[in-house]
Amino acid sequence: MFQRHCVTINVLRDNPELEYILFLDADMGIINPNHLIEEYINPKFDILFYERIFNFEVMAGSYIVKNTPYSITFLKDWIEYENKLPKSFHGTDNAAIHQILVDWYNPNDKRDLKCRLIWEESK
Repeated sequence: MFQRHCVTINVLRDNPELEYILFLDADMGIINPNHLIEEYINPKFDILFYERIFNFEVMAGSYIVKNTPYSITFLKDWIEYENKLPKSFHGTDNAAIHQILVDWYNPNDKRDLKCRLIWEESK
């Protein structure tokens, strides 16, 4: 599952004229064609994820990414989690996105150890 984000990196690098990419999982669909993707872009942010409304999970299956070195570095770090997955029901890239968000944006959070233990023991 992580390899799909490598494709995103390669498209960004090979196409410097692209300002943004909308990454969509194969099970995503447009349900309201009256809105443009540009409505969801916030130029203050390099990567935009969304949360599921029923469980507040950050989703790995779709995101808007700006073509910046910051975005590429973030995606690379996320991809490297493939080698750090616990030997449990780990959820591949969809669960790893939560850990990379903690690592990047709140690395000293005391709850991190508890969350990692739960992740490592999940079945």
